[in-house]
Amino acid sequence: MTATILETVMSQTQPEQFSHIVTYPDGRVNFVVPNQKLDIETPVGVLSSQHTTNETRRRKVEPLSFHDNGMIKFINLENKTSVTSAVGTFEVEALSFYPDGSIRRLFPLNGRLSGFWSWRDECALASCNEVSAPWGTVSAKCISIQLYPNGNLRSLTLWPEQTAVVPTPIGEMAMRIGLALYPDGSLRSIEPARPTLIDTPIGSVEAFDPDPEGISGDINSLGFTENGNIKTVSSPSTRIIVTEPSGSQLVFSPKQAINLCDESDEDTQPVRLVFDDESLTIEATTTARFLLDEVSFHTEQLPAPKPILFPCAQE
Repeated sequence: MTATILETVMSQTQPEQFSHIVTYPDGRVNFVVPNQKLDIETPVGVLSSQHTTNETRRRKVEPLSFHDNGMIKFINLENKTSVTSAVGTFEVEALSFYPDGSIRRLFPLNGRLSGFWSWRDECALASCNEVSAPWGTVSAKCISIQLYPNGNLRSLTLWPEQTAVVPTPIGEMAMRIGLALYPDGSLRSIEPARPTLIDTPIGSVEAFDPDPEGISGDINSLGFTENGNIKTVSSPSTRIIVTEPSGSQLVFSPKQAINLCDESDEDTQPVRLVFDDESLTIEATTTARFLLDEVSFHTEQLPAPKPILFPCAQE
């Protein structure tokens, strides 16, 4: 029986080579923190785990973690290393794996942001990545590149202020933050680079999220079904008026919330629309579901808010 990566690592090292060893409840190793040079044979070649720190962007050694089947889960590298994937070859500082050993995410940079090291400092170190996508090549500075287990592109997350033009089911669109794909390569969601009017089953809605969740390309304000229909739209600048058969009206608007970093300021929280074949669910201050053929809708456009780059971060 072939030894797992974890078994190989633990058999070739001594406990004093780690500052921490943390186990699962059943005693299997969850993660270790190396304090000496450690080269590991992985599905993408030999990788050297981080074991030193510096005073700017890498102030602590990140744990080397394992899945419960003994396969490597996440590794922060001692030095930037070239890794080849199905969507390109990239110089990376960290990467994660699925339990079967296939690449999950590639991180070209993995410095820790702090009061001493801003996202602009980190981004200045980034190189432009050439990522193979089903429609061609995306060229941008990427925070992360996520793959499916079969190697197909799953999502891209771009650095703030980076944009790229990509094809969508409703035409070419400039994106910021990132995009996500279905396993077959069709577009799942995208974050428009600027407020963009979208034709939906209820009228024109301006798609945009000034404060994307987690600054990640995995979740975006404009989503599509596998066959290219509009599935979700988040809008900070569209008001939806619903008229029921009785003539009564319900109004759904983006709401204002206290800024978590500055209580004297407010942020706009978008209205979120979720479509299916027969209904629309509106998520705002309250959530309500309407059958499309039983009510009528009217949309009104409001001033669009300024986008937020990194929450609570130095601009």
